[in-house]
Amino acid sequence: MNDVLDWRRIGLLLRNDIVGGYRTWLIRSAGVAALVLLIPIINALAHQFPGGPAYFWWFYVLLFAWGAGTASSALAELNDRTKNEAFLLLPASATEKVATRFALVTLGFFAFFIVFGTVLAFATQLIDAWTLGRTIGWFPRMGAGLEWIWIGNFLVVQSVFFAGSAWFRKLHFAKTAGSIVALYFIALAFAYVMAYLFLPQFRDGLGMRFSSDDFDAIFVGYAGVIAAIWWVLRVLYFAGLPILSVYVAWLRVNEAQVSHGV
Repeated sequence: MNDVLDWRRIGLLLRNDIVGGYRTWLIRSAGVAALVLLIPIINALAHQFPGGPAYFWWFYVLLFAWGAGTASSALAELNDRTKNEAFLLLPASATEKVATRFALVTLGFFAFFIVFGTVLAFATQLIDAWTLGRTIGWFPRMGAGLEWIWIGNFLVVQSVFFAGSAWFRKLHFAKTAGSIVALYFIALAFAYVMAYLFLPQFRDGLGMRFSSDDFDAIFVGYAGVIAAIWWVLRVLYFAGLPILSVYVAWLRVNEAQVSHGV
């Protein structure tokens, strides 16, 4: 039996997490369903035909918002003094615990949400047909809009908030979201400085005279370099960031187990 990674222990961990948390999931699902079903009811009360942005985009808003909230609490018990002992004393390695929780908040949540979203879509269509006497068809955005880019971004978001659940001791969601915003502005400032240093057109008037023609000239003159940089950034974003985030979570769990003598 492998001391670091054993599929039987992973299966037992999955069963333990599912059995221990399914009641909470049922309550949350019922609350989310009630919130979503208000959309066609409001449409009916306002005598409007369904088709506004909220009707189309609730699936994606919930996928990322609910998913991030779930990921941000995946390892919250690690820093909870009333629960961390039970978690740390589970007969499994840090790798198995992290892999199990990460699989639940990514693959598990995504599979659950596809089924959940399909049932909700059918329910909203029934309400529209009953109250308004017409409908817009079977969930038009679900088949056309769920592209690979959405799935890739979902994985990135889940991994970052998963790392935040282990790294921060309290307010995991808020602190992780705040860190993302802070890093965004840092990257924006870095890009501004680089443009100021290496683009004379931008430096002239601190970018006030930097036009779309200047952008076009840069893209034409450095097309190969820009394409290579863009490819590297995409790899770092869609592959490097999730791997780094999971590794950070593993470091935190492993550190906690060692410090507690587990």
